Parts: sequence; C-alpha cells; structure tokens
Amino acid sequence: MVTNLVSQRNLKEVIAFLEREIARACKMEEHGTQGAITNEYRYLLIKSINQITQTYPETIPAVLSPLLQNFLRFEGKSTFTSLETILFIREVIEVHPEHRQAIFSKICSSFAEIKSHLVIRVALWIIGEYALSQPEVEQAFDAIKRNVGSLPVYPALPKDEDGEQRTEADGDEKKEKGPQIITKTVVLADGSYGTQTIVVDDNQKKAEVMGHQAEETYLPLRYALIHTEDDYLASCLAVSLTKLAIKAKKNLSRSFKSMVVDSVLILCALLKSPHRNQPSSLVQASSSSSTKKVKRADLDSMQRMQFCLKLLTQNQAVGSLSQAQATLVDHGRAIFAKFLETHSKLLPSNAL
Repeated sequence: MVTNLVSQRNLKEVIAFLEREIARACKMEEHGTQGAITNEYRYLLIKSINQITQTYPETIPAVLSPLLQNFLRFEGKSTFTSLETILFIREVIEVHPEHRQAIFSKICSSFAEIKSHLVIRVALWIIGEYALSQPEVEQAFDAIKRNVGSLPVYPALPKDEDGEQRTEADGDEKKEKGPQIITKTVVLADGSYGTQTIVVDDNQKKAEVMGHQAEETYLPLRYALIHTEDDYLASCLAVSLTKLAIKAKKNLSRSFKSMVVDSVLILCALLKSPHRNQPSSLVQASSSSSTKKVKRADLDSMQRMQFCLKLLTQNQAVGSLSQAQATLVDHGRAIFAKFLETHSKLLPSNAL
C-alpha cells in the first residue's frame, strides 16, 4: 500500500518511515506465534524497498545503510529476508557503481555478523569481485581469513591402531589411550649413563587444539563450514580467495606471495573435510544404519576447489596472468552485468 502511494511530494516522508521500520523490524520477536508475522513483515519490507528504489533510484543511499546494518544478520526462518537483501545489494553495486565503495567497506566490516550460509555465499562473491584497488583486496582478504579462523578447519577423526581414520560410531568402541611413557638411556655430564623418562600426552595436546578451535565457533563462516557440510559454500570461499590473490598479483603487490600461501593452506584444509574424504562404501553403510548420516561430497565443488589450487600454484611472473587466471578475475563481473541487462529493474530500460 505504501509503495503504491509514493510520489515526489511524499518521497522523503516515505523513506524516513521505511528507515524507522527497518530498525523496528530488526528488534521484532522471532519466536512463538509472532515469529511467522515477523518473518513475513521483514520480507515484505525488503520487497517494498526494492520496488521503490526501482522507480526512485535517488532513494538508494538512504536505505542502503540501515539495510546493511540490520538486515544481513538474520538466520533460521528469516534467512530469506537476509538473502533477498544481499541479492538486492549485489544488484545495486553493479547497476549503481557510485555506491560500490560504501557497500564494499560495510560488507567487509560486518562480515562476521552474517550468520546464514546462504547469505555468506553471496557476500563472498561480492567482496571477491568488487575489490579493485590493492588496499581493498587486502581488506577483503583479511576479512575472509579472519572469519575462517585457525587451521585445520575441521576436527580430525580419531585413528585406530592401523593408522586409519575411524568414524564417530567407531570412536565409542575403542577407548583413548593414556599418556605414553618413553624411557631412554642418556650420557650424563660425568661420563656415566643414566635413564631419562619422557611422558607424551597426545590427548592433552589434542584437547588444547580442540579447545582453541571451540573458541572460534562464534565465527559464522567457520561454523557454517563445519556444521552445514555446504560444499558450495567451501567452493565460493576458495574462488573468492583465489580471485583476491590473483588481483594482488595483477596489482604488482608485495603481499601476493603471502596471500597465495594463506589461500593454498585454507584450500587444502577445506579439501580435508571428513565427509569429503569418506569412502563411498562408508557413505552407503551410514545411510542404511541408525547412526548419523554422512552427506555425499559435491564433486563439482571439489573440482572447483582443486582448479583454484592449480591456478594459485601456476608459475607466472608477477604482473602477468595466464588465460585462466585472467578469465576468473575479469569475466565474472562482465557476465553478471550482461545478465542484469535483461533482468534488472533498476535499469531504466527494464523498469517498465
């Protein structure tokens, strides 16, 4: 109703009303019977803003800031509100490049507040694609790396006596061994012999590592990688890191080598996901048992991550890019712009 009544006379009042409603909708109750109404209202609100900005593009700066600040952090039943918001922002940043820097900086600074893995995918694409200058490339890379956390990303499966990894079901059958005691003969300072006892407690080391990794579960990107088993999210992360590293190479930056090393380490950690390394027989057995089911790995996403590793390890001089590297860096945005030529209602030619 508000959308149909907007005109040049009351445009300022309507935008001020929408700004207040964005802030109010962020604080609305999400549980119980009120939750469904809240989710529907948030979704209608972002759709209304989208329609108004199509007719009055001068209103975009007024609604961008509250949307970026409040509407990207939803999860659960409100995920589609955040997804609709980030898709709208992706369209704005391409159709109206004058807002690119403000949108890019805000997404990088608030990246840790985005909780839904569906929204994180799009945010990764935006900051990987629209980081142009070298300071922006480094800002985007640092934001992603900070939210991945320490390596390894995935907790390692316990191993049996033969050195093979066991599943969670097998872990209950065998108890963990205690500290290992090693005794060896040493030569003392006076030339005599003595014995030295060393206690190796692998469980304590593992507990320290697991405790440190548990502290980082508050990072939404890391949490999504571990708990959603979203192979496409992992591939989006790999592609974004690869784009940023190649852009650093293109910009003749000294940080190129360190970015490549960090990217390769993260990609290798992503490929070592437990569910991506399960034998097919184990996946079939788990699906027919009462234990936790193991999701099949997405081969397309795995091949995409492996291809990114090849691009990062290509031996090319700094400043010169291979054809594949140039295609990855330059063609993604061009293809998206071509898509918007016929689908974006923010363009005057498609507004009617």
